[in-house]
Amino acid sequence: MKCDVAIVGAGPAGLNAAASLAGWGLSVVVLDEYFRPGGRLLGQRYDVRQHGHTKVWDGMAVAAELERKARAAGAVIRCGTSVWDIEPGWKLQVAPGPEQTIEADALIVATGAIENALPVPGWTLPGVMTVGAAQTFTTVHKVAPGERVLVAGLDALALAVTGELANAGVKVVGVVLPPPNVFSGALANRRAVVGSLMSAAGLAPSRLLRWAGWFGRNRLVAAIAPLMAGMLPLRVWGVPLRFGKALVEVRGESAVESAVLRGVDSRGRARGRPSEVAVDAVCICGGLSPLTDAARLVGCPTVELETLGGVVPIHNARMETPVDRLFLAGNITGIEGAPVAIAQGRVAAASAARALGAGPPGGIEAELAAALQEVVDARAALPFHFISEIAAGREAMERVWAGAEAPVVPVPEPDTRAGAVADDLVVCRCEEVRYQDLAEQASDWASAVPGVKKRSRACMGTCQGRVCESAVRKLGRDRSRQLFPAQRARSPLRPTRVGELVPADSVERE
Repeated sequence: MKCDVAIVGAGPAGLNAAASLAGWGLSVVVLDEYFRPGGRLLGQRYDVRQHGHTKVWDGMAVAAELERKARAAGAVIRCGTSVWDIEPGWKLQVAPGPEQTIEADALIVATGAIENALPVPGWTLPGVMTVGAAQTFTTVHKVAPGERVLVAGLDALALAVTGELANAGVKVVGVVLPPPNVFSGALANRRAVVGSLMSAAGLAPSRLLRWAGWFGRNRLVAAIAPLMAGMLPLRVWGVPLRFGKALVEVRGESAVESAVLRGVDSRGRARGRPSEVAVDAVCICGGLSPLTDAARLVGCPTVELETLGGVVPIHNARMETPVDRLFLAGNITGIEGAPVAIAQGRVAAASAARALGAGPPGGIEAELAAALQEVVDARAALPFHFISEIAAGREAMERVWAGAEAPVVPVPEPDTRAGAVADDLVVCRCEEVRYQDLAEQASDWASAVPGVKKRSRACMGTCQGRVCESAVRKLGRDRSRQLFPAQRARSPLRPTRVGELVPADSVERE
């Protein structure tokens, strides 16, 4: 199959880009490995309060409208299809068929974000899941993740999903901090957590919490807020926010039966005796990172900017990259949210059309200018930020694009307050690689993920490191005191059957 533009990812960015391009007469194919279009929009439903008004953000309805526009314009959307290889030019190998090769003149990568793993003792038990999985269960499939649910993680993402669970009638017994260890870092530090939550005040269902977010801009209030958060009985949607408690273990025989909590002070240091609470589901939030493997596979250079969510392909505001006719859109450029992703999809479409000498009747430059302004407006209207310093991250990326050296990623000093990690803690779930094995490799000789991978099999399983690589890197940095680079993206990008790699009609039979 041949087309003018191929788009990898049928989320908000990819769908909006497809609608624009197809509307201008270009042939467009959108590819996504999920069974339906929409990406993370499908699980989003929450109230947003701004300027004294409340409105419902219904991600499923937004996704349906974007899909309708794209299909009406003539875009081809293929779901349940994995892109396992991309060759310059562009030639995409996909599975399953019927067409296994997609050739395009331009490529837009809109693969979105992936949740970071946060290993904790017992996290391999059935009933332990990420908050994103709980969101999908509840909002997309209308299935409660459990009868008594504990959420571990106090950030904007966890707060949004907690509201969705509570509004769906799920019994959430509380929201606590993740375990203070090498994997959680600032996510378990009450000072950092309270500061980041102040940017999510637009989600808060109570007037008290919304006022707290506003007053939190004051330095004095921001300084005492972590202490007060651990003392005051705060609730949202009737769910207690327990800033003074952290999850340290999940227990159960064949499934989740209880969670062990322990008190922590404002700096994340353990205090008091552990307590146990009966639950049958635990939802862990380790934050989001851009999913960049498709862009890295085709040689797009990257830079590590924690203020954008981690490793991000180098790009400019027009969604262009250093690779000819390769464009980006959405959370692959930094974790911001669906409204911004939708606007970025329009920008990427305009840039791709300009590169191909196409565009709307009014002129491509006018369209590009309008699309860039839409991104600015979308950012200004966001009710909350997943990353409180996202604006600084965007400025840093602009400097890198302009030719400045990438900022040096500091290696954090060992946190003596962090709790010890059990040697038998499973870090890589696919290959059942434990903490002790990884720690030995990182301490002895490995200086990057590939080194640990060769000696321990971590990141070699079905997920190919998409789940555990972030945890392996954090462990490696802590032990080696080096940056511990990620593994290279290689083909096949996704687990693929041999019959898809080598079609049957190409095999000579005796």
